[in-house]
Amino acid sequence: MTTEEARIDCARNHLIENDRTVHQKIIEIFLKFNINKWFQYHLCNDVLLPLEQNCLLKPNESYQKFWTHLVKYYDLSEKMPQLGLKRITGLFYLTYKLVYLDNYKSPRIFLSENDSISMGGLLLPYWNKSHNEQMIKEFYYHMPSPVGLIFCYLDHTETLKRIRNRQNDGIISFSHRNPVDNTLIVDNNQLSKIIQIQAEIASIGVDILRERGVKVLEVNMEKSFQNNVVKISEFLNSFQ
Repeated sequence: MTTEEARIDCARNHLIENDRTVHQKIIEIFLKFNINKWFQYHLCNDVLLPLEQNCLLKPNESYQKFWTHLVKYYDLSEKMPQLGLKRITGLFYLTYKLVYLDNYKSPRIFLSENDSISMGGLLLPYWNKSHNEQMIKEFYYHMPSPVGLIFCYLDHTETLKRIRNRQNDGIISFSHRNPVDNTLIVDNNQLSKIIQIQAEIASIGVDILRERGVKVLEVNMEKSFQNNVVKISEFLNSFQ
């Protein structure tokens, strides 16, 4: 399951196991069907946000250090401070969901597909490695570690080409957007630099998480789709 599919599962079970208002009974009916994802997301929020907020109010040692560390990034010199704040907030809301899912007793595995391994682009595109490498290492040492990590990597040139192709479909990640006009992608030289920085940050993260005992699967995205699906499936089954 994805993180959002896991949340739907949690929301449905919560509604089944507890007394419900008429409003909640209607939500339960809608969540039984494969409806619009945007609609499902907001229905889940209606059910889970109060529970997730309550979870956050309780002391949580593994996340507390991570959130405290995130605040440090807001003090970094940033040309676009609102962009830095948006990235920090994005990572906070991601962990906001994960805290509740971590505490939810379920035998099922969920995958969190996100760019937290490259720190949500917090230090991009203005990262100076010599200045920020220690802070990056601290980020991964404080990050609540997953049970496993599927790390997908790709040749630099091919990565650049695929990002440009995705732009045609309007899919641009925050770290690749032009800070002046967020609807556009940065120029080729800047994009190439960002890709290199992201690869370096991710490499640091993978090494640290592996050192912390996280089981890591490295997937070469130039291999066939079918080959990679089989490899990933076997990896996930190893956690059953």
